[in-house]
Amino acid sequence: MRLPTLGLGLSSNAQSSDSPRPWALLDADPTLFDYLEYSAPLNVDDARKEATLFSTMESRRSATPLLYHPVHLNLWGPELESDERLKLLDAHARAVGSPWVSNDVGWWHHGGVPFPGYLYVSPTLDGEGLERAVEHVLHVRNALTVPLLIENPVVMTARGSMHIAEFMTKLHEATGCPLLLDVGHLVSHQLARGLSLLEGLDALPWTSVAQLHLAGGVINGKFYADDHTQPIRDEVWTTFDEVRKRCTQLCAVTYEGDGHPESVALRTLKRLRPVIARSEVEREFPSPSERGVGVRENQPSLWEHFRALHEEDNEELRYRLAVLADQLDAEVPLARLAVTPTLESLKAFITSEAFENHFKTPRPLADAFLTWAAMKARTLPGADALVSLEIWARSTARTKSEATFAVDLTEALHAATALKRHLRARELISTEAWEGLLHCARRAPPRAWKVKLMVTARGVRISEA
Repeated sequence: MRLPTLGLGLSSNAQSSDSPRPWALLDADPTLFDYLEYSAPLNVDDARKEATLFSTMESRRSATPLLYHPVHLNLWGPELESDERLKLLDAHARAVGSPWVSNDVGWWHHGGVPFPGYLYVSPTLDGEGLERAVEHVLHVRNALTVPLLIENPVVMTARGSMHIAEFMTKLHEATGCPLLLDVGHLVSHQLARGLSLLEGLDALPWTSVAQLHLAGGVINGKFYADDHTQPIRDEVWTTFDEVRKRCTQLCAVTYEGDGHPESVALRTLKRLRPVIARSEVEREFPSPSERGVGVRENQPSLWEHFRALHEEDNEELRYRLAVLADQLDAEVPLARLAVTPTLESLKAFITSEAFENHFKTPRPLADAFLTWAAMKARTLPGADALVSLEIWARSTARTKSEATFAVDLTEALHAATALKRHLRARELISTEAWEGLLHCARRAPPRAWKVKLMVTARGVRISEA
């Protein structure tokens, strides 16, 4: 298997409104980076419609090659990717001339429904987790006409006795797929295990590492949160400087700087520029042996793992709850604040059958939460009115931009905004503090209330008419 030496790349979510603007940087300095790595829907036709930067990307790809990093692709979990999705992935890669595709080894979605915030579930680092990862990787690899690179996952909580280097080495050996090492993800594992930054990494097959990722993140004790908009930590830079010296077959280094100001992106790219250059040289990697895969779908133990993940009291669960709260606040803020105003109270939803069934019987997260919240609101006077309002708004907004609700919740609408601003700014969030919202809802007069309903990308916005 031969892979081209692409050089230094910048990542993008393919939206013209995102920072940094890749073409602005390149137009100012054509030597700044060599290729653009991007994420977009699997269906290239959908990508062309939804990704506002896509037409520019395609028109300039002769000078600046495109590398498709689909993400949201199951390389672990109870559900193998469907043949339809894999055909779309392959067609997308070929349409843009992507020399390979890559994905984090993890459980990203079920039934096409992604986990909140696209926080995938990392595999257990043991023999069983490895066996299932092999099954998934082979299933994807065998469906593609372009090579598949496998990326080490974020390890927020280490589960299983294998070191991530041992896990990825064995996964590579079983599938023949070259490795993409995300340096921040490596740091996440080391922190979770309580290891020094480089401890255990000698086990990696360095001649099989084709690509590196470098991105920002947040560290809190032994917990690493992967967030590209954050600064690149010194620990990540230190690990990167050591790791890239060992990668003798390196084809590409991607700076995942999406969300960084252009001045910061410029400085980072200039720092990385001496590390790798675009070249006509192709790197030789062993061609993977032909190996089939036995399909074992919906393995019950992985759903048990899913439940256990949300029942543990650790930093990973608190982070997942915060991401879930953020998503619900964008879609159904009144119901979320009325029924589960704190992360501790939101745990009742994330451990419920309603949350799990949201994936098993695909439906919007907001609808799953509202159905569950309606049951809980029966014992929370005032909450029932707010939940009912958002259920009504989601249904009514499909056909009307203005409508009349049976209860005047003007004061409660104001209270939700005012309390959120005050309590979150002062980190005083508690169930008792949020009761002011329910007070306003309980005393809301039962009279016609005219409201405006605006459908947004993330929900329905309710305001006074």
